[in-house]
Order: sequence, then structure tokens, then C-alpha cells
Amino acid sequence: MSSSSPITTTAGQLWLAEAAGADTPEALAAASDRLCAQLRAGLGNWIGGDGLATLLQRALDRAAPAHPALAALTARRGLIDGVAAAALAHGPAAVSAGILAVVNSLVELLSRLIGEELALRLVVQHPPRRDRADAKGSSNG
Repeated sequence: MSSSSPITTTAGQLWLAEAAGADTPEALAAASDRLCAQLRAGLGNWIGGDGLATLLQRALDRAAPAHPALAALTARRGLIDGVAAAALAHGPAAVSAGILAVVNSLVELLSRLIGEELALRLVVQHPPRRDRADAKGSSNG
């Protein structure tokens, strides 16, 4: 897949909108939580919480071979668990690159099920929040 495909572009925009400036493990975990909240808002009514968790886990499984920093991450309850610990072990940049690959894989998987146009619409249905103050209490770790 070319790096300028609509899926890759959308995945990058989704993750970078949340992860901009997330250079600590805690900030990266909070960015991951915000991204997952956005995905739940866009996809939750269509595939449900279990469906999103399954899709996230499958995307993690697909991205992990190319991104060793993802090895200990899991998807449960529509969240990616273990982000802060992985960032401590592998560095925030490695985990961020891995999560970008996960988002790309998630959109790819979804587009195979429902078509690229609809998949892209669903994942960007709710624009990313710009107010990060409420994310300081992230419990992701």
C-alpha cells in the first residue's frame, strides 16, 4: 500500500491529532485513550464494544511483527492497554510509530468489511478533541 493512500493519510491524521507533543509514557497513554474514545464514538454504534476490541486486537496482532514495542499491548474494553509501560520499555517514539501502524491496520481491516469510503467516514465521524485537559487522569498503563 502506498504511503499516500486515503487509509494511511486518515490513520496518520487520527493518531497525530491525538499524539502531537506526547513525548512521555503518560502523555502517550492519554493520547491512546483519546484515540480509542474517538474510535468508540465513531464505530461503537456500528460494531459494538466487543467488535471494536476484536478489531483493535487484530490490528495490534498485524502491526506487532514490524513494531516490537507493541508486543505487550492488548486491546480490551475498546482501549489499548499497556501503552505507558511499553513506552517506558521501548521509548515513546517506538510505541507511537507502532500505534500509528495499528490505526492504519484497523482502518484497513474495517475497509475490507464495509468498504473504504464508509470505513473512513466512520473513523473520522467525530473530530478529535483539541482540549486535552480532561485526559490528564488517564488510567491507561
